[in-house]
Amino acid sequence: MAAVALLAAVWACGSSDTSGLPTVPTLDEQGAAGFASVSAGLDHTCALSTAGVAFCWGSDAHGQLGHPATALCDTTASGACSLAAEPVATTLRFRSISAGGEHTCAVSTDFTAYCWGSNAAGALGMAASRAAIPEPVSGGLRFASIAAGFSHTCAVATDGTAYCWGSNERGELGTGDTVARAMPAPVATALRFVEISTGQGRTCARSVANVVYCWGAIWEYRQGGLEYTRAQPLPQPVPAAPSLTGLSVGPLTTCGVSGTTAYCWEANPFGEMGNGTTDGATTPTAVAGGLQFTQLSAGIIQTCGVTTDGAAYCWGNDSFGQLGVSSAALGARCGLQRLPCSLVPVRVPGWRPFKSISTGLGNHVCGVTRDTNIYCWGLAQSGQLGYGQRIGATSQALKVAIALP
Repeated sequence: MAAVALLAAVWACGSSDTSGLPTVPTLDEQGAAGFASVSAGLDHTCALSTAGVAFCWGSDAHGQLGHPATALCDTTASGACSLAAEPVATTLRFRSISAGGEHTCAVSTDFTAYCWGSNAAGALGMAASRAAIPEPVSGGLRFASIAAGFSHTCAVATDGTAYCWGSNERGELGTGDTVARAMPAPVATALRFVEISTGQGRTCARSVANVVYCWGAIWEYRQGGLEYTRAQPLPQPVPAAPSLTGLSVGPLTTCGVSGTTAYCWEANPFGEMGNGTTDGATTPTAVAGGLQFTQLSAGIIQTCGVTTDGAAYCWGNDSFGQLGVSSAALGARCGLQRLPCSLVPVRVPGWRPFKSISTGLGNHVCGVTRDTNIYCWGLAQSGQLGYGQRIGATSQALKVAIALP
């Protein structure tokens, strides 16, 4: 057994809550066709327009935006960023997009996988050490979907075969070993899959038979305030799992929806399972409150979801306002640092109905509304909220600004 660090440096800074931030008009959205999807990475965010055009904003320290950065979010060379949504430098149109730790990947309309950003661990699936614009993943495979993790990437081919590449320290590639791969390697199973999700050192996928399998770092128990894992380099079914769709793998917690009931399992130090406790679980556990969900997204220390009526709910840690509510309004304190949290879902205020939501490896959340706009909240020091201005953090949902050409 090994205790795995919980990325404490990401949340140890405390909150600079600006929930009282006044509403500021966004930039001119001329030329935008509206957004179809959004993906929140570590400190950057990417989205697809309804026409399949890719946009990215936030940190560009590793080229993960796929276009030249237009601002400095700090005074160092690694502070390159974009404060508003800008189109990725390509004429390609995409079916899906996924923002990871220091890279981004997407599947084009012709089922080709492209990645850009850092390739330090082989997460781009190509020989280059970095790609500043979308480059095709090696192997010429046709993919139906793709998921960028912290330092690895997995995808489902059009025939249902799962492939992974990049870092493999905990067996997250599912190849039966812990050897990193710089190009797509088939997951060591005869199973065929219909969806896949990646986190930090872990991967889960749903088979065509609607059985959930996971591999990589598997959280097992908590002792002395630490979460312990074991390495599982081959896919194994999740014990006692109902039929789940919409899988979302975070660094600590995995979630999915059965019917309209939300389930989460594994580590739970900040209440990110939403079951009213900070106790982990090795089997899927229903989220408290009896809400009816259509979609979930598991983040680093928070989880969010959208209900059937379009309401957004979040739970877990709220150090940076990532639950969409002021931390002062929350009575609970979680973790060794006693940080503000909610052990059950809290509704994100606002009139706007959402169709999807995304929170990932960082402390921010973005959602696409039914009128095809994107709103973001939480940590913003790298421009990952896309607000068009420099702010530290906010619990107020801010409309993403689209940069003028």
